[in-house]
Amino acid sequence: KNVTLKIDEIAVTIPEGSMLIDAIKQAKKKVPTLCYNPKISSSGGLCRVCLVDDLSKPGVPIISCRTPVKEGMQIRTDSEAINKIRETNKVLMLKKHPSLLQKRNEKTPERKLQDTQDKLVISPKFPINKKESLLPIALSAVDSLGYLSLESIQSIASHVGMHSSQVKQILSHYQFLSAPSTSKAQIYLCNCHNCRMKGQNFVHQALASRTDLEVHRTSWLGVCVNDAPSAFVKRKGTDFIEYIFGAKSDTINDALNNMKYNQSKQPKSCLAFYPFSRYSSRHHSLTEQFDLICLCQDAAKQSYLNVIPQLKEAKLEGRGGGGFPAYVKWEAVSKAQSKQKYVVCNADEGLPSVFKDWWILSNEYLRSMMIIGMLMCSKVVGSQEAIVYLRYEYRNLKQEIEGTIQKCIGYHSEFSNITINVVIGGGSYIAGEQSALFESLEGAAPTPRRIRPWNSHSVEKGLFGHPTVMNNVETFALVPYILHYSAKALSESGLPKLMCVTGDVKCSSLLECSLKNLTPKGIFNEMKECNIRAAEIGGITEPIILADNFERLINNNKGSLNPVGSIVAFNYETDLKEIIIEKFKFMEGESCKQCVPCKEGSRIFHDFVKKSINAKEISHDTFYNDVAKSLESCANCNHGKSLGKLFIPSLETIKKL
Repeated sequence: KNVTLKIDEIAVTIPEGSMLIDAIKQAKKKVPTLCYNPKISSSGGLCRVCLVDDLSKPGVPIISCRTPVKEGMQIRTDSEAINKIRETNKVLMLKKHPSLLQKRNEKTPERKLQDTQDKLVISPKFPINKKESLLPIALSAVDSLGYLSLESIQSIASHVGMHSSQVKQILSHYQFLSAPSTSKAQIYLCNCHNCRMKGQNFVHQALASRTDLEVHRTSWLGVCVNDAPSAFVKRKGTDFIEYIFGAKSDTINDALNNMKYNQSKQPKSCLAFYPFSRYSSRHHSLTEQFDLICLCQDAAKQSYLNVIPQLKEAKLEGRGGGGFPAYVKWEAVSKAQSKQKYVVCNADEGLPSVFKDWWILSNEYLRSMMIIGMLMCSKVVGSQEAIVYLRYEYRNLKQEIEGTIQKCIGYHSEFSNITINVVIGGGSYIAGEQSALFESLEGAAPTPRRIRPWNSHSVEKGLFGHPTVMNNVETFALVPYILHYSAKALSESGLPKLMCVTGDVKCSSLLECSLKNLTPKGIFNEMKECNIRAAEIGGITEPIILADNFERLINNNKGSLNPVGSIVAFNYETDLKEIIIEKFKFMEGESCKQCVPCKEGSRIFHDFVKKSINAKEISHDTFYNDVAKSLESCANCNHGKSLGKLFIPSLETIKKL
């Protein structure tokens, strides 16, 4: 079958499945390429110099060597904006700029692994030659042996049918699976804003002399909001982690020495909670319990497809940061023609300072709401297999979640053919991105897919190439809430949006908010916080705003502040320059380094900010602006795109400090 499209107004007819670059060549037009090789199917898409314009989506360049042709496409190969991005990416790729030639002096200390007689024994529950077993097997091995030796990696590779070098490369993306160990215990200090502001660096210094455990930093523990600074300890031979809260430099060593082996596995929530019902009697809190069994029985009496219009009427948008309408995903998968479909709950809450999903997962009733939301989704779309992808730092909740799953499946006989498995991640921030999470579950490296669908939220080819609905914990928990209170009533009052507030506040808090006219000023006034100089709204990937911007709206509309659920407040005593440096350090460290703009851009931005932070005048040539525009236009995933949007506002903030 052939398709017809236009390349610079020249009509081209070419076989379906061909790449745009083939159509461009057929039209006798040229685009530059650096990483593309037509003889290697997996090459291309990294350098981002073969970009072209799709006239149906102005301002959104596409990669000609990775984009398949479609009927009626209108492509422009030459424009001032495209040429500028191409040139910037070539400079980044070939390192033809002074900022790219600077060598770092940082050295990684050499480590010698301890001799061990332990041998890895792989459980028969993991089938042979199944790549998707890689992550669970590796986690089991680290639990029992303390680290992954070369022999262990070779055993795992043989079991899942992969080469050992490939397994080693994949596992290097996971913080808790890649670090070699010289001791029987490792401690991970949370490095979020909240913990650093409350003295985490002093705790780290106090542990420097210890030889009986290895000290690491992790970007976000998630439960540290209870009493920062915090950390967790992972011991060899255990399948759980042990938390430390309220760590102090003068008491941390005594606390570690006095820790009880097998101590309480899950911390209690010590947050201040502001329920949705504080608005009016029409606003119902998620914590207001109703009969979930009756809800399931009532839903079974009707067509499950009736759920989709209710989600649409209630205006349920994804709570993971993208704000994509949930009903669109559900509807697309329900209509997809496939024998195999999946439902995936993204519980990999890795964005620092966001802890709302942990709060839901820690509560038996709210956890049941989430599971019922997944079961309802499975019935709506016709899936019999669902997965909860649980971040490593929340692994102590796995047993409780599995118990809740069995209980909820028993609520109605129609749920009996649905299986929900809990898979623990390995500590990769970027695995929270939709396609990267799919890759992780499939046994590949947890990095965003390079072949991006036309719609970034496409569900046609999800997990294992099958139609898949992926929503996060809060989104699924709202499904039974909508069915109980009726979509019509909620369309007027609005749905509760969970907002996490930490930093320089009297008490870390969780607020159920209405996104109608929500502003940082309104939140701080309600919490009676009056000494706030600046705030980070929407996570570490978002720019810091000063108090004169506190009346900006928080919602999913363009130009508004990101409503993902994180607010970090800074008073006049906090060093904002240090906070900004840490933001760019995070952006560089968590880049998957697949695409050139993000790999090189994150490094030079981090270096530039460190040099500029104490400069009397901040000046930069247009190259940095070009890199920022390149990131926004053609970075492979939202991490890179947000880096481009973070740079210029951060410089403006530094100038005002």
